[in-house]
Amino acid sequence: MAEELNLDKEIPHMTGISLFQFKKLFLLLAHMPLLEYIRKRRMALAGYDLRERKMKVIDVAVKYGYDSPDAFAKAFYKVHEVNPSNVYEEKTLIKSYSPIYFQLTMIGGSQMNYRIEEKNAFNVVGIQKRIPFVKWGKSKAITTIKETLDDEMYHKLNQLSNVEPYGGYSAVYNIMDFEDETNAQCDFILGTLTTKENVFDLDALYVPEATWAIFTSDENKQLQLQEVWAKIYTEWQPSSEYEIIDDAPGIFFMENEGVDDPSVRKEIWVQVKNSTFGAKNYR
Repeated sequence: MAEELNLDKEIPHMTGISLFQFKKLFLLLAHMPLLEYIRKRRMALAGYDLRERKMKVIDVAVKYGYDSPDAFAKAFYKVHEVNPSNVYEEKTLIKSYSPIYFQLTMIGGSQMNYRIEEKNAFNVVGIQKRIPFVKWGKSKAITTIKETLDDEMYHKLNQLSNVEPYGGYSAVYNIMDFEDETNAQCDFILGTLTTKENVFDLDALYVPEATWAIFTSDENKQLQLQEVWAKIYTEWQPSSEYEIIDDAPGIFFMENEGVDDPSVRKEIWVQVKNSTFGAKNYR
């Protein structure tokens, strides 16, 4: 933890997946961003060095890669809520963060079904907004966008929809977890798919020809489909011969508005390519 980490090189070498995908996997399993975990572990070890090993603040700052004691003190205080110079005092409390160990196992839940399809280029058209990225539970921002859909908008979407399966689509893309993992944001577009050039006055996201892994759930309700998102990264991706393409949009299809109606067809689309690491035998 004290050494400089080259995550772009080390993570793919150790795991067989890209750093981008590993950060998503880590967030789903650990319920905290990777960089936040690294920061907290480093500050926990720094607290041990100060209290138990009686190291000087400046030496600990250098050990963990900080250019100055002031920069180190700010980072230390953010985690421990105490200045590093006060750690030497007998009754000062500091926090401990244990290492995280992962073991991937099949634990049941909703069944995950998938197919691989080649699809020609298309546009996702509708209403596009920049919103907070919510990995679990309902998004207030998405609910607000849905409420703006009126009869005129539905009429335009029906005229444009010409990509099977026909229905409503949304896409999530440009997730900014690298710049600010704790308060990640994303672009979100709600509408339908079309290959038509004239999309009226609607927002449009162009998606080139690609290979897609398309997932669904037998229970087919909103909560189970969120679980499918997690299973894609924690169970399917590690053992698949495919790689999920970094930065490609994730697409959600819904036949109509019955999000919690099991009879309503729903799908999750993720862009994939043949794995450069070969089949990952983690089964």
